[in-house]
Order: sequence, then structure tokens, then C-alpha cells
Amino acid sequence: MSFLFAASVFAQSNPFENKPGEWGQEIQPDVPAEYVVSAAGAKAFAQRLGALADVLRGASVFNPPLGFQPRFHARVWAEGDCFANPPGKCNERVVPAQLHMLIYYFVEGRNGEAVWGGEANTGAAIWVNDLRATLVGTKYEVFGAPGLSLPDGRRICFRPNKSGEVAGFPFYDDSLLIITENPRPYWVPVTREDCLQAMIRFHETELGRNTRRLSEAKDPYQEWLSKADERRAAREKAYQRMKATDPAKAEQFKRQSEQMEVQMGAGLQRSSGALTPKGDGLKLSRNIIDALKSELERMTPDQRKSEAWLLVRRPAEELYASGLVSAGAAGARPVATVNPEFFDRSRPRTDWQLLTSHFSWQGYSKDFIGAKRLREFCGTADWKRVASLMD
Repeated sequence: MSFLFAASVFAQSNPFENKPGEWGQEIQPDVPAEYVVSAAGAKAFAQRLGALADVLRGASVFNPPLGFQPRFHARVWAEGDCFANPPGKCNERVVPAQLHMLIYYFVEGRNGEAVWGGEANTGAAIWVNDLRATLVGTKYEVFGAPGLSLPDGRRICFRPNKSGEVAGFPFYDDSLLIITENPRPYWVPVTREDCLQAMIRFHETELGRNTRRLSEAKDPYQEWLSKADERRAAREKAYQRMKATDPAKAEQFKRQSEQMEVQMGAGLQRSSGALTPKGDGLKLSRNIIDALKSELERMTPDQRKSEAWLLVRRPAEELYASGLVSAGAAGARPVATVNPEFFDRSRPRTDWQLLTSHFSWQGYSKDFIGAKRLREFCGTADWKRVASLMD
């Protein structure tokens, strides 16, 4: 809703291209106690966050900022890469941080003054030491199974496509910038067998959740029947009140309301059988699970071990199929997960080993001021200096 409002304001107003904005900055540098790091390590981590803000602020688009105000926020939180260790063991994890830079653009107000036109979802999200951030976003989710994951919790996603470079660093899908000096791959392939097993687990989990929900839910038809007397009394009251002033209209109301009562009851009665754990409402999920298990049984040992490629969009007639296809097939992409061995665990856990930046300008015209300034920021920030902050 906020985006629609902001876009509407922008469409109706003239942007102030040359309105200087002020850089706003907020950093919450305290490393949570769960990480159990030394005071010196926590201080160095916080200082590096401040240094990163200074480098980003030095982008030429901010000097002076034109047509917008940037807002920079950074924090450290009590989670981590969470893949190499069981949940809760923050004292064994690399310390992460999350940063946001949002763009608020100016437009012409009613009296010609410059006012904020809105955030409009244009900004950069930056993560330090968080592998999950390299696969964040709906564009990497597997169609029909957004929570697809391996038994250890690592998400299975479409592997990003490299679309170019920014300052010599890889840029993926025109939105994802990854900076690291670690030669280890941040993604590893997923086998066809692991991918198919993950799909089966996903649909079995959904089936179990929906079965429990329907077991606890009241039958809509029976609940409707239990309130028949209340509805009948309400109709009679309305009928008598209407009859006193307009008998013909009252009779029409009576006929129509009684017809609606019959139709509503018939409709609920027809659907009530499907809304039970054994009804047709869950039949689709069971059929999908059976089809996936059959597909797995038909796989040869070599097929099971091969790299998984999935159709980005599946045709409706292939609803019961996994979408797995041969490598390089048209309309397909390889799937991957994060590398649990990426981080060098011999290094101090406050070292910066990975920096990921997502730029949210998709869906906007290149002339839209928010997206335009964000692209200028991406192109003029000194990413090599950012890399020099890494250990």
C-alpha cells in the first residue's frame, strides 16, 4: 500500500532533482552476548561497521545528494550462518551484521515546496557474514515450494546467474553483488535425489499441517445448521417490520431469503465432505506426494547423483511432476544451496569474510528517481575500499 501511494504521488508531482538531502545514519554496533566474543573483537567489529558507512557515504551520488535522502541503518543480531552448527550455538558461529540503505525521494508539494514522495521500496540491503543472503528473495525460490530445504536446514534455491561485474566483483541477476576474498564457493550443487527428497518432505509437511488444521476445524455445514433458528428469527423479524409498511416488498423478501437459505445449505453440504482430513480437499497433496515418490523410484543411480536442474515455471499439465529436467534444458536453471564449508572457522569469528548487497530497483523505470539514484549509488560507491575492510 505504501508503494502504491508513493508511486501515485510521484506520478502526479514533479520530482525535485536538485533538492539536497541529508544523510541519516544509525548504527547499533553491540554484539549480542550469545556470540561470546572478546571486548576487543566486538569493538573492532563495531568500528568496521562505522567505516563501511563512511565508505558508502563517499559515493559521488551523495556529494551532494540529489533529489533524495538516504537513510543508513546497521545492526548486529543474535543469529548466524546457522548451517554448520545446530541452532543456538552462536558461540561457534561467525558474527553477522545486517545493513539497510533506503532512498526517500522529493516531489513538489501543494505549495511548490519540496516534500518526501516516499521510500517506494528502492534501497540496498547489505549483509555481512550471512550466507543465506546470497540466496534471499522470491526470484530464487523454487516454484510451488518456497520452503524447500535439506534435512540440515539449508535452503534449496535456483542458483543465481552472473550478469556482469561491479568494480571487478561478481554481479548476479542485475541485483546481487557478492564481495569476498575467500576462494571457496559460496554455493554447492544439489543432487536430483536430494532435491526430490526435499520436495517430498515439503509436501508431506504441508499435508500434515493441513490435516491437523482440518481435524481441529468445525464442519462449516454443521456450524451453519446449528444457527438455523437464529437466522429464521432474524428473517421473521425483518419480514414483520417490512410487512407493516410494504406488504408486497415483504413477501418478495421472504421468498428470496428462503431461497438463499436453501441454496446456501446445499452449497455447504456439498463442500463439507472435502473439508475433512479424509476428504477431497487434501487429495491433491496426496497425489503429488505419490507422484514424486514414483519419480524417485524410477531414477537410476547415476540420475540420483547428477546435478539437479528445475524448470523455472512448470506447465499446468505437469502439476504432479517434480520439474526436474536434464542439465541445460530450455526454461530451466540449476538449483543450489549454501556451502557449509565456506567460512574459515580457524579465523576469529568477528572477521569479515563475506559481504552481500541486494539492490531493489527491479520493476521500476530506469528514469524513476529512486531506482535511478540507487543505480548511481551502485556504480559510484568504492566497492574496492569496502573489500579492503574485510580481513
